[in-house]
Parts: sequence; structure tokens; C-alpha cells
Amino acid sequence: MNNTTTNNNLFDQFKNGDIKSFAKYYDRYYGPALSFANRYLKDDCLAEDAVQTLFVKLWEQKGLINSSETLSNYLFTILKHIVLDLLKHKATIYLKHEEIKQTSMDWVSESITKELEEKEVSENLGVAISRLSPQKQRICRLKIYNGYSNQEIADELDISINTVKVQYTQLIKELRFHMKEYAGLLLLLWILTLK
Repeated sequence: MNNTTTNNNLFDQFKNGDIKSFAKYYDRYYGPALSFANRYLKDDCLAEDAVQTLFVKLWEQKGLINSSETLSNYLFTILKHIVLDLLKHKATIYLKHEEIKQTSMDWVSESITKELEEKEVSENLGVAISRLSPQKQRICRLKIYNGYSNQEIADELDISINTVKVQYTQLIKELRFHMKEYAGLLLLLWILTLK
């Protein structure tokens, strides 16, 4: 029996509800599907959920597939839609998180500002900031002292928002190195001012 006949027989058995033929397709496509999902979701658990959902849909919709030649295209089209839906859901959660964080920023900013106004911390922070490159100094001052968002800093300095994010992350690391005894405060500052 040639390979095409074997594939067609396997497909016919699967289409008629044979669980063993379904298991063979599962074994054949699970690894590539998981790699595909993980490449975009960057989360092992979400990728596994996406692939499990894919195979549930495959079983439920087995009657809609015309031939074994179209099965892999069908699988990856369905998986692409599942991954896109999960990415949209992640984006929605992120936006809600940002909204909640923004509403609490006023309260947190007052608390952080009060901490930073203490003489010793302010002096050490000033010295540490002066050790940064001029661009990082501007970003730091706009973010910490003026409370600018990443977008506002990008607009003010005429640079991309990604540049602001990267440089802000780098400057926090540099400040943490120079102010080791205040690292907890800097970490809290970094977490709470990401916007």
C-alpha cells in the first residue's frame, strides 16, 4: 500500500470518528502546532491551551474537512485564529491593568515623592542621575520628577516610545547599581511609573 493510500485511509477513518486515527493526527501535528503557538504567545501554558483548543475544534469539525491534503492547512488556519484571539485577550487584560494602574498613580506618586524628598535619598539620587548619559538624565527627570508617561517623553524628546522604554529600563538598572541601599525604592518607583 503506498503512502497516499495510507493517508487517505487514515483520513477516512478519522472523518468517521475513529479515535485512533485522531490520535495519530494529534501525535503528528502537536509538536509543530505547539511551536507555532509558542512563537507568538511566548507563554507555554497559553500555547498548550491553544493547541488543545485546536484539537478539540478539529474533532468537532472533522466533517468539514474535505481531504487529508487540506488537513494541515486547516489546522494551522484554525490555530492562527485561536492565537490571534488569545493575543487580543492578552492585550485587553494589559489595557485594563494599565487603566487600574493609572487611576492609582496619583496616590502612589504622592507616596513616592514624599519618600524621594528625604534629604539623603534625594542627594544620592541626584548624584546617581548625574552619572547617567544626558539623554537618560532627561528621561529620568521627565519620568520621575514630572510624572510624564512614556508617550509624553517620546513626544517631548522626539524619540520613539520604544527608545524611551529601553532607556528607562537601562537607567533604572544603572541607578539601582549606584544606589544599592535604596534599590527597593527604585524598584518600586520603576514598577509604579511604567506608563
